[in-house]
Amino acid sequence: SLLEGAPHDAEARAALLHNDFEAPVMEAHPGIREVKEAMLQAGAAGAMMSGSGSSVFGLFDNEATARACASGFPPGQMLGVTPPHFSPVLLQRNT
Repeated sequence: SLLEGAPHDAEARAALLHNDFEAPVMEAHPGIREVKEAMLQAGAAGAMMSGSGSSVFGLFDNEATARACASGFPPGQMLGVTPPHFSPVLLQRNT
């Protein structure tokens, strides 16, 4: 995996994040930038657009901060808090 052998703390892993598509996609779709910035302001050690913009994720030092960040987003957005072993817990879903 990409993070195999990487440090286990969120801040060190966040330093490894990069997506060449972020700048042009965020310029065309500023809402993606707003989500990323909201995660960083809520305490994410790092945040990044996934792939070509279908989702944005944040890396947090602890579950409580991640859940507090998730609770700050409006209802109707699909959000999840996923521990490092990648088994998501769905918090909200569009209806």
